[in-house]
Amino acid sequence: MGWRAWETRRAALTLSGAERVLGERLALVMGLVGLLALLIAIVVAWQLRRRERRHSLHLSEPRSPAPPSDGP
Repeated sequence: MGWRAWETRRAALTLSGAERVLGERLALVMGLVGLLALLIAIVVAWQLRRRERRHSLHLSEPRSPAPPSDGP
């Protein structure tokens, strides 16, 4: 998308008036979409990295039983 934005902007510079403005805006949108795609790729790559495994359930620590409650 970045390359297409660059080419669209270059082509828009040869135009004049409303066509030039439209081309420049279209190139801007294409560039922003390209940046968004790059950002998403970076976030996905960051999330896929290997992490140390953490156990959420620890069975090695015995729990003491709750004290008996006084009845009603």
